[in-house]
Amino acid sequence: MEGAYVVADEEAPATVEIKDLGKRYDLALKQHRLTKELYEKLVDQGQITEELMGEMEQENQSLTNKIKELKEQTENEKMSIEKNKELMHKKDLEEKKVKIGEMEDYLEKMKEENQLLAVELEELLKNHQEETAENIIKLSEMECTKKKKLERYAGIIEELKDEIHLLEKNLKDIQEDQILTVVKYEPGTEVLQTVEEDVYKNDLISVTSREWYLYPTIQTKKTPNQIKTTNFNIYIFSPFSWQEYGVRILQRGIKAAGYMILFFILFVVILLLLASSGTISDSNCNLWMVAFEFLEPYGELSYIVTPVF
Repeated sequence: MEGAYVVADEEAPATVEIKDLGKRYDLALKQHRLTKELYEKLVDQGQITEELMGEMEQENQSLTNKIKELKEQTENEKMSIEKNKELMHKKDLEEKKVKIGEMEDYLEKMKEENQLLAVELEELLKNHQEETAENIIKLSEMECTKKKKLERYAGIIEELKDEIHLLEKNLKDIQEDQILTVVKYEPGTEVLQTVEEDVYKNDLISVTSREWYLYPTIQTKKTPNQIKTTNFNIYIFSPFSWQEYGVRILQRGIKAAGYMILFFILFVVILLLLASSGTISDSNCNLWMVAFEFLEPYGELSYIVTPVF
């Protein structure tokens, strides 16, 4: 009987260990399944990300083509400015502003979509922080490519701004010449005492009325038919104040510059926050990819649309 008790006591710990091992095996199997499912999800998300990147590249290409078309159109308009008068200048500037407004709305919509994608990617990265060295290298190459594109697009935008300012300056010069032109005529038997007022519908220059001052040099001769001959010199003066117009344009320029500086400061703060979070987290964290995907639409936005002063 004593021998039976000893054998039972020895078998009891072995049975407990076997059950414990079975539980551990089941737990390890569950963890393996979960890990496999997470890996498959990461692979699917990677494919989706690649597809989104491809779509963004196509959109970038189409936007680049549009920029080239706008540049060519601006060049053609620049050549036609020398032959056209004030109406052509006004019409061209209004069309450009309308197109720029449409592009701003479209790019604003694209920015919101990209922000949503960036938020989704950030949530995935919080749950799955596995990353490979190959992806990091690709992201570095993408960063260099994006920087080059930013520099190139910035140059194009500056050229477009200069061209638009030149168009506005030419329009201003033409209108000044028309306002300050001295008109001389000989009316014959009658002298018109009233002149129709010009109404300018353009926001750049608004002249509500004109004052006409007549300085006659009258030479009257009585003929048998009692005909009076009178010569008039008509001088046209405008009450429009170019100093006030210049101050208004300067105020708009200062306001636009302030917005640009504010946007730049926010941009730097976002980069610093992303960089600091990237250094604190795991070395395999994919925060740089989130930063590039988040900042990519901002670079594209600033290349298409110039601020309207």
